[in-house]
Amino acid sequence: MGGRPTPVVGFGLGIERTVLKIKEKNIPIKEDRDDIVFLAQLGDQARRKCLLLFEEMRKAGYEVRQSFTKDSLKAQLEDANRLKAKFSLVLGQKELMDGTIIIRDMDSGTQEVIDHKKIYSELDKRFKELAEKAEIVLTNPGTAVKPERNEDDLGDDFNIDAEGIDGELPKGELGGFSDDTNEEIK
Repeated sequence: MGGRPTPVVGFGLGIERTVLKIKEKNIPIKEDRDDIVFLAQLGDQARRKCLLLFEEMRKAGYEVRQSFTKDSLKAQLEDANRLKAKFSLVLGQKELMDGTIIIRDMDSGTQEVIDHKKIYSELDKRFKELAEKAEIVLTNPGTAVKPERNEDDLGDDFNIDAEGIDGELPKGELGGFSDDTNEEIK
């Protein structure tokens, strides 16, 4: 092309090949859930408690989101709106001392103080009411979501699930590390 030699670096993901392989194997794509719960916190102690609550709720099967890097409640609730969360749980210093938490309906803006121990039953009750009113699709809060698929359709050489991608892939189609285990994908 002319001119001085210029050093360069190249990079390629090969994501198109992965998408083609997923389509070829008819692997179902996980749909977005309508039952998002957002955790908002005010203060360092509340942030620590929310970290524990976040992990506990995630393990219980709730679709939970947070914004631990933001200190402003307004900014956190804006994130909740952007994510289309149905409910936000707000935990501040006062709630920590009282053993309570605020549950806020993001559509109506109404909020209520509830006992911290009743979070799951209250969320389940409210999601059930929402589902009856608006006929939204819920994936049964409180239980882990497992993708529906027929293992026989996938074949023995390719498996993709919540834990990552396992098995033999055609050479050069995918390389790197899985998100959960930091193990190299072959």
